[in-house]
Amino acid sequence: MADNSLRQEKNVFITTVAIVTRSAIAGGMDMEQAYQLADVYIRECEKLQNISHIETLSYSMLIDFTERVSQNKIPQGMSLEIFECIQFITHHINESVRVGDVAEHIGRSRSYLTNKFKKELGFDVCSFIMRCKLEEAKSLLTYSDKTLSEISNYLCFSSQAYFQTVFKKKYGLTPTQYRNQTHKIY
Repeated sequence: MADNSLRQEKNVFITTVAIVTRSAIAGGMDMEQAYQLADVYIRECEKLQNISHIETLSYSMLIDFTERVSQNKIPQGMSLEIFECIQFITHHINESVRVGDVAEHIGRSRSYLTNKFKKELGFDVCSFIMRCKLEEAKSLLTYSDKTLSEISNYLCFSSQAYFQTVFKKKYGLTPTQYRNQTHKIY
């Protein structure tokens, strides 16, 4: 029990994050990624001063972990090779991942991977890598205080300007606009 209801809600949130993190790891989520995500949510919770905002964050955290765990399950109709490619990309999203790296990971040629990826998923490997980087950027913009430069560097964009350009093209907002919009929610 805490001294006040706000602290109590934060304690419950932290306990929930710990349980969810362990469950996510058991469900196949990368351990390092799970603990990093938990840390981001706990830090965000500690900043909040309103119980309803903590409840909203809790709901978002549960959905986020659930979606990430579900990404670790092979969807029906997807080959193990493509699933392994997706796993490799998502687990190395903060590195400079290239199509050749992904092809090497599964022991196939770049052209084989490109054709198989497009055939099974309907889009190319480069598009998927960029989509993953931009989704991670959205999460960092929402749940961290990292600067645009730090996010750009962390996700291995060639420059902050390029990061801002591709983000705006994909979502119709600059990263700063997106952050301001999502921070109003939390």
